[in-house]
Amino acid sequence: MMLGSSNPVGTGTALNVIGEHIFGNNQASLDNAAITMFDHTNGAYYAIIEIAAGRNMKSSAEVSTTIKINGEEGYEAKFDNGITSTLTMPFGSPFKVLIPPFARFQLIFEANDAQDTIGCTITGRIYA
Repeated sequence: MMLGSSNPVGTGTALNVIGEHIFGNNQASLDNAAITMFDHTNGAYYAIIEIAAGRNMKSSAEVSTTIKINGEEGYEAKFDNGITSTLTMPFGSPFKVLIPPFARFQLIFEANDAQDTIGCTITGRIYA
């Protein structure tokens, strides 16, 4: 279930481009399901973005994170709640991705076994 974008200039899964900046902010509550948190296609520019994501580990859910560029998986990480319920980031720290011109970027989260809330922020720059 999508809780909605807190993006100040647009809603949905597309990233926003203003001047030389590209960004997005989204959150979802998942219960044994997958969601495409961001689905964006670049124009005649490339973008270098930084992804920061975290989750409220209030369950035993295992969460996987997948980055796709033009439908091809480029990165996948799985993480679970371990011993204590804490907020963790699937990348350990913010993770950088280069999106080529005219490429489709997708960021997919999947929670297995139980409900979990996941938040994600993307910031970056574009270059013509």
